[in-house]
Amino acid sequence: MTEDEARQQLRRVFVVYPSYREAVERSAYGNETLNAWLQILTPCELADVRAVVDEIVRGERPATDQYQKPDQLPRNIASEARDRAGKRREQSRQHSKYHADLSHLRVRDRRFGIVSHEAIRLGGDVRRGRITQEENDDKMAVLRAWLSGDGPEPHWLAQEAKLDDGGVREVLSP
Repeated sequence: MTEDEARQQLRRVFVVYPSYREAVERSAYGNETLNAWLQILTPCELADVRAVVDEIVRGERPATDQYQKPDQLPRNIASEARDRAGKRREQSRQHSKYHADLSHLRVRDRRFGIVSHEAIRLGGDVRRGRITQEENDDKMAVLRAWLSGDGPEPHWLAQEAKLDDGGVREVLSP
């Protein structure tokens, strides 16, 4: 974030809570204090600082705690902005790791993809009333057994089945 962007965010807080602006103005080194506050905020991402300031301006988050001095304002904003950025990075890392793990499974065992597609198709058949929930549960149990290696390949996977539009579904077995 640039200093001008940081200045705009602090200005938003000063408009709603003038006591923070007054504290900076009363300081013996007002301009230096403001510049130091800007330096605290500039390493943060603008979107995160803006989100924190939005909450402060709306009254959803206190700018400082009850016993903190006004000079804690930029530290509180920066701390929360860094926390949000860290959580976002961690979520992204976990998302990538999760999908990397699943793609590893899909590449190793073709049955995983076949079972996924068949489960989606069976669920559609239940919704359309072509099969009952009990029939779906029975077929899913057979599919799970085949996927885990505890059962034979389901006989219906090797057969061709008609689709709603009259087309023929691709044969899923080798």
